Formats: sequence, C-alpha cells, structure tokens
Amino acid sequence: MARRLNNYAVRGATHIMQPQQLCMVDVIPSVIEPSFGIGRILYTILEHSYRVDDSSGSIGRRYARTDEIGIPFGVTIDFDIIKTDSVTLRERNSTRQVRVKISELAEAVRGLVRGWFVWADVEAKYPAFSGQESTTSQE
Repeated sequence: MARRLNNYAVRGATHIMQPQQLCMVDVIPSVIEPSFGIGRILYTILEHSYRVDDSSGSIGRRYARTDEIGIPFGVTIDFDIIKTDSVTLRERNSTRQVRVKISELAEAVRGLVRGWFVWADVEAKYPAFSGQESTTSQE
C-alpha cells in the first residue's frame, strides 16, 4: 500500500519535513514617505546623496568638503546678514567670494548656472569678500 505524502507516492517510508534555515539577511527599512510633499522628498534625496557634516569643523573644512563633491557655488549666511542684508557667494574654482544682496542672490546664481554670465562678471558687479566684516554685538 502506498501512502500519499506531499502529493508523492511513498511505499513503506516515513518522510518527516522539517523547516531549515538556508540564509539570514538583516534588512534595514529605508522609506521616503511621499505624503510630505515634493519639497520634503527632494530634501531627503539631496540629504542622502550629499552627506556633508556642517556641524563640525571650521568654515574652511566645510568649503573643502563642498569643493570635493563638486558644488560649483556656495552661499554662506553669517552674522553680517543682520547689518548688510547680504550673504557671501563663493566660487569653487577660484575660491574667491563676493557679498551679494539677498534680493539679488537668485538672479546671480541663476545667471551663473545657466551660463548667462561668468564669475568675472559677478566679481565686477559685487564687492569682494575676504573675511568676517563684523561680529555679533554684545548689548
């Protein structure tokens, strides 16, 4: 007489199936939740693509890190923004900096990125910046 075990005919044999662990993989879930809107998604993608630790080191090391990953222009917001309503715009290749009014910053960066003008044009239009011009007041 044949017994049926797992749809196979077995004569006089007892077959016991035991689960076996073949391999083990640790999985760390990584999810980007789209319900936050497109701005949050883009921020998350950029954050994971360009991990730059801005909390440690001097400004020079931060500039070096951004130069290393290929960011052509950098904007630095410092304490002078309170007095002058301007920020520092830095070009990677020459490492030179200029002070640009916040209201003109988008136009300057857009023109540089789209090739409407070159860095020499920006240097001719805006004042050069060589270091911190002021400190916070101790009132």
